[in-house]
Amino acid sequence: MKKRKFLQCATKVKRDSVRRESIGGVEHIIVSSTTLPDDIVMNGIMYPADAIQNSYQSLERTFAPVEHPTDSDGNFISASDPIAIHNFHAGAFNANVRYEDGRVHLDKVINVQEAMKTDRGKR
Repeated sequence: MKKRKFLQCATKVKRDSVRRESIGGVEHIIVSSTTLPDDIVMNGIMYPADAIQNSYQSLERTFAPVEHPTDSDGNFISASDPIAIHNFHAGAFNANVRYEDGRVHLDKVINVQEAMKTDRGKR
């Protein structure tokens, strides 16, 4: 049986990286964040720096689920998978994606009305 090791990471949010905006007359919370540092292993997959630099733009306007979506067997799935949308989506998406200093920086744009419809979104 294959052993798995899990690493739990704490997330810190700087107050100045969070703002509220009205988009189309709807309240949104926008949280600036960073992800994908060069040469990282995430979910058992190695992401070399050159691969990140060549593809980070594909994150623009993609779903930003609450937690990493999994199927009923606990396997990671794409945020655009219907199961992920039904169970993990809370009205958020990625925007303003850019690559700086060996990391991907982006904004999580969260529709407050949509987030409040689910327990995950309320958290």
